Amino acid sequence: MNKTDYDPYLNTAILEVVDNQLRDNDPPAVRATLERLKKEGHSEREAKRLIGAALAAEIYDILKTQRSFNLDQYVGNLNRLPEMPWERWGDRSHSRPRLRSPDFRPQAADRLSGSPCLGCLPRYEPTEAKEIES
Repeated sequence: MNKTDYDPYLNTAILEVVDNQLRDNDPPAVRATLERLKKEGHSEREAKRLIGAALAAEIYDILKTQRSFNLDQYVGNLNRLPEMPWERWGDRSHSRPRLRSPDFRPQAADRLSGSPCLGCLPRYEPTEAKEIES
């Protein structure tokens, strides 16, 4: 993995914004999305990572198109999770950096192809493997 593929400071900043949005309940769709994703079987940590992906996509699009924050677009991306926002970019995806990180689970890595900024997404830390008793 290249050094530019993952930025732990950016990752931390994105997750801090997500935590602040949850704490302040602003926008309320973030809390609703967290609860929905947990009901769908995602851990709280994974749900926050997915919300971070929607936030990272919005930030990327703001920087790329030099437009203002679009709450409706952000909420739309949240409502479509766990579908990754860049999966909807279709033919435009060739203009997005195609970064992958070995720190993500295989099924997530497939969805992250063409992501706006993989460094914006939280690292995956596997849980400890449990020994199987014979």
